[in-house]
Amino acid sequence: MSPFICEIGTTLAARMFAMVGPFSVSIITSRVLGPEERGRYFLILALAQIGAQIGSLGMQSSNTYLVANRRELVGPLLANSLLVSTTATPIVTCFLALVLGWPDLLGLGSLVGASLGPIALAAVIISPLMVISLFINNIAIGVGRVQLFNGLTVAYSLVAIMAASVVSAIGGGTLLFLLATAIAVAAPSILGARRLLGEQAFRLRLDVELFRRGIGYAAKAYFATMFSFVMTRVGVFALQHQGNFQEIGQFSVAMQLADGLTMLPSTVAMLLFPMLVRADDHQRRPAMWRAFWSLGAIMFVVLGAVAVLAPWLIPLLYGHDFTRAVALTQAMLPSVMIVSLVSVISQYLSAEGFPMNQVLAWLVGLIVQTALSYWFAAKWGGVGVALAIMVSSSLVFALLLLETLFRRTGDIR
Repeated sequence: MSPFICEIGTTLAARMFAMVGPFSVSIITSRVLGPEERGRYFLILALAQIGAQIGSLGMQSSNTYLVANRRELVGPLLANSLLVSTTATPIVTCFLALVLGWPDLLGLGSLVGASLGPIALAAVIISPLMVISLFINNIAIGVGRVQLFNGLTVAYSLVAIMAASVVSAIGGGTLLFLLATAIAVAAPSILGARRLLGEQAFRLRLDVELFRRGIGYAAKAYFATMFSFVMTRVGVFALQHQGNFQEIGQFSVAMQLADGLTMLPSTVAMLLFPMLVRADDHQRRPAMWRAFWSLGAIMFVVLGAVAVLAPWLIPLLYGHDFTRAVALTQAMLPSVMIVSLVSVISQYLSAEGFPMNQVLAWLVGLIVQTALSYWFAAKWGGVGVALAIMVSSSLVFALLLLETLFRRTGDIR
């Protein structure tokens, strides 16, 4: 068995165990908060995640790229990462929190729909922690510390379960569950940073030359990653525009399950990228196609099983108040399949130097997704959002596939 397959196996096992945490938290919050408050809770997490994606400046990709063959850059990259996560990310998230918390103050009341109020500011605490956690995980993968990455994902899962259980036991509400999320992200990040540094010196200052070296690569990765992630969450804000937090709560369960199902493709893609970066030009494309077809076959079987089990499993875990999430989950499954295949193609193109067409494909997808989400959400609610995601994901897949088929290896455009 090849080392790469072994790494996928061990990492997938760790992430499967780690998913117990997010799923347990989703079950606890759903049962304690109910559909409406669960919708509010999920909307704030989505806000924090979008703030983290925008405020990361794409450094998660450039960190992996830069450190893949130069482990001595761990210390400077960690310093740069910490500075970015504590400056750019809070500023971006604070603006988003103001938009959703007090839309009337910014003249956006008619556009936003139901406002969240001051609780939206909890996203400003969570998003920087998400960013530094993401940076640490990507550096660990870049230097080949796969087991450290696995340990951090498991640690996050355990801390998340414990924190949510404590909040549930004391009868806490939405705000306390959000603060528990912040703790669950922060604790493993501190441990991960210490383990990565080892004996290396650490100085908290911006390494301008290193930052500039990665910014060209990071700029393209930044926009592609940001566009792709916002595509997955913009539908939640389309539902908010309808003023229905209950529908958001139902859709949040489907979205959480869809995110969990992308665990395998995201694991393959994450480990595939540094391998493709180090591979010779003539080996890169065959390796990509092997991963593409193998992953596609596995996901077809997995998603078929989920479609059959969802009507029984979701009411059992989340309660009968979330029965509508069954149809929403089934409607999300085609998109999960498409996104799984896209993840492999995207990593191949990223290893080829991130062609500009890759960024443009995600931009087109985001524009289509946003327009369709607001249109379809008004007609069919969460099912309409799921349909919009499927259409936009299919468009991105087609564009990236064409880019892959018609480019020459090493031809950066």
